[in-house]
Amino acid sequence: ELLDYRSEHHGDCDVPFRHGKLGRWVGNQRQAYVANSLAQDRIDRLNKIGFNWRLKQASLTVPWGTRFDELVQYKETNGDCNVPQ
Repeated sequence: ELLDYRSEHHGDCDVPFRHGKLGRWVGNQRQAYVANSLAQDRIDRLNKIGFNWRLKQASLTVPWGTRFDELVQYKETNGDCNVPQ
């Protein structure tokens, strides 16, 4: 199923979590990898098809303090912290 997704979506395995069972499965593989509980043979098989273990690069991650400051400003402007998605 993952190989079908890859062939239909520009060659990547970046299945969104909301994409049903396959999306949840891909998310679970990433979580198991991070927790160091994914078997090496599975890691090897996923690496062979170009599986991305991390969707965001660390350099693109915004520091916590920056987002907090943005939230404070949002609350000052809107009176609450109910930021729409």
